[in-house]
Amino acid sequence: MGAGDDGESAGPPVRLMVVVDGDHHPDVTEAAIANLGGVVAAVIIGGGEKAAADFHLGVPVTDDFRAGLESFAPDQVVELSDEPVLTDRGRFDLASIALANGVGWRGGGWSVEPPPRPHLTDMPSIAVIATAKRAGKTALSASVARRAKERGRNPVIVAMSRGGPSQPEVIDPASTDLSAAGLLARADNGDHAASDHIEGALCAGVPSVGTRRCGSGIAGAPTFANYVAGVLRAQGLGDLLLLERSGSAIPPCAADATLLVVPSSSDPEHFSDYLNPMRVLIADAVAITMASESGAESARSLDLLELEITRVDPMIPVLRTLFRPYPLEPIAGSRVFLTTTAPAVGQDGLVDDLESRWGAQVVAVSHHLAEREKLRADLVDGAAGADVIVTELKAAGVDVAARFALETGKRVVFCDHRAELVEGSPLDHHLDALIDRATARTL
Repeated sequence: MGAGDDGESAGPPVRLMVVVDGDHHPDVTEAAIANLGGVVAAVIIGGGEKAAADFHLGVPVTDDFRAGLESFAPDQVVELSDEPVLTDRGRFDLASIALANGVGWRGGGWSVEPPPRPHLTDMPSIAVIATAKRAGKTALSASVARRAKERGRNPVIVAMSRGGPSQPEVIDPASTDLSAAGLLARADNGDHAASDHIEGALCAGVPSVGTRRCGSGIAGAPTFANYVAGVLRAQGLGDLLLLERSGSAIPPCAADATLLVVPSSSDPEHFSDYLNPMRVLIADAVAITMASESGAESARSLDLLELEITRVDPMIPVLRTLFRPYPLEPIAGSRVFLTTTAPAVGQDGLVDDLESRWGAQVVAVSHHLAEREKLRADLVDGAAGADVIVTELKAAGVDVAARFALETGKRVVFCDHRAELVEGSPLDHHLDALIDRATARTL
């Protein structure tokens, strides 16, 4: 809870750093600092209407916010500035920097704390976080896990989802029936058979721990989650943790390296809104997913999106990626009905890949995998000529798509989506950099 308009303190932490401007009279600012107590430094961010450039406030003053965080190690930053010097965009930019450095922020009537990221394990870890649902983070988590496995590591995924289990659950592909029939039996037992940890285990071929969460705050902290118990459950299952987020929630666990996943459909202004810059600042690389430069307009949109990301952190690597379908069983020569959560705008590319790269004939496509009634209608209307239902392991992929296939005598093939760079060096090069960063920090 923030300080009220009457200037009363709301129990500040031991060390405060204040943000000030020259549009407030120095006597007023100095009185506010004295009233707060515990102020170790002030950062002046502009303005000069009422104050000289060299005014004194009784505490050290700097004009470098990042340097102030490093030098004075505050527990919380407090706003003593406002419009026109401290705009809303500027406020959230500075708050994002503070939160990314583990420092809380407080203003009149509001406050926010950094999302909890405690060190829970000595295992090296890589977090895969995102800015939105359906960004492709599960596919990229699986990509990192497969690459780590190729390099001799034993990765384990800890997934967090809205439909996760009530207690952390381990799915080991070596000992769990992940066939369509096995997953359908799980669904009929009342369990979520297409939860992220099951998809991760199936597509990456590594043990995966499932957890649940409900809600997430403005800084990404889940309102409710059993994720910490999931991380502890993963102890002893491998030697590299993949910490997978849900939606825009951030795993409440420290990570040695972080990949931020951003769908190409994102509004570039997203990275100037509220605390979204914080996600860039805690990341070591950004993957823009579902990126296609097939047209000038698309290329311009990607350029604008990348420009906003690098405005927040000019040094962060930005990878433009696209997903290609990867059926987990052969489909050559089959007549395929495809179910997907991908938007219809990408249908031509999906169909072309399944036909040219995998040798199938696609007879129909449903983009309603996340809308059960529409998916059922699409299957009834369009799947009669198919002998294989190809589906992602998401949403209604088991309880509707797989059930329909098994009841009508069709084969079910689950489909992964594997990321490739639009251009440039192989994606493995960038995955290696994340793996190396994570393992180096734990040596």
